[in-house]
Amino acid sequence: MPQGANNLVFQSNSPPKEVELPFAYFFNTPGFVRANHASGVTQFLALLDNHVVGCMNVAHSDGESFSLPLGSFGSVQFLPGQTEQSIGDFVDYVLNELKSEGVGALTIKHWPQCYNVSQWAHIDLAFRGLGFSVHAEDINQHIAVVAAEFKEIIKPSKVTRLNKCYRAGFKFEHLTPDRLTETHQLVATNRERKGFPLTMSQPQLEKAFLDFPNRYKLFGVLDKNKIIATVVGVLISPKILYTFLPADDTAYSSFSPTIMLYEGLYSYCQSQEISMLDLGISTDRSKLNEGLYKFKERLGAIASPKLTYRITF
Repeated sequence: MPQGANNLVFQSNSPPKEVELPFAYFFNTPGFVRANHASGVTQFLALLDNHVVGCMNVAHSDGESFSLPLGSFGSVQFLPGQTEQSIGDFVDYVLNELKSEGVGALTIKHWPQCYNVSQWAHIDLAFRGLGFSVHAEDINQHIAVVAAEFKEIIKPSKVTRLNKCYRAGFKFEHLTPDRLTETHQLVATNRERKGFPLTMSQPQLEKAFLDFPNRYKLFGVLDKNKIIATVVGVLISPKILYTFLPADDTAYSSFSPTIMLYEGLYSYCQSQEISMLDLGISTDRSKLNEGLYKFKERLGAIASPKLTYRITF
């Protein structure tokens, strides 16, 4: 088997093997890859003393490769403590394998810098040193979950709106999947109004909850039994909850129920010892959505880069 620095051994598997990757973020696990990519995926692994310490999944289509087309990201991930040289050797191995298969280009959606600042820097240097260029530059935002209450980290104007929700009798709930039809309809209506594409159909979302009941979470704010704001959470790791498909009922705009939604998410993270609430990107094809960015910022969110890299052979 090919080897790298520090006694690392590299291997590739197609289709991917069901191996234990306790360090891997959810979108890089064999279970997620298998459920979302029926074929045409190569799994690259780095091993030390027969234990997997690094991984990358690559899907192939029309002479090009992607890591990964489905999910928020793919890219390289290593067990903490590996050196920049080891990571660079692994990426170089992946590139040589792809070139030998006649692949013309590789595009990598990397995870946000905030997930692991030091390893992100090592991978970024490895990519650039091997000839990758930045193909897209998105801005991610997250809330650091600490002991302080949500009202203490958000702007006073948002506290006012939050109190208005409480006075109206709204409540936050961790919803059961049987309410996915209602929530997905709210998401579809929101996306259509804003001119954004719907990234997951209702059957796809239902399948995700069925396949990974411990990873996918559904949350909402209710006026009595009516859902007036919603978001889907994905447990990326035991310490990171990623949110996507947020939506709210425009009839309740004066209340801003989304603020109550994120307060509930923040409290949920505190109760589950989750230290990062990932609110996702605030860009569309690298163009900043200033209104969305400012909204998240007023909720105490911190910005960090989420890059897509590309190399042609």
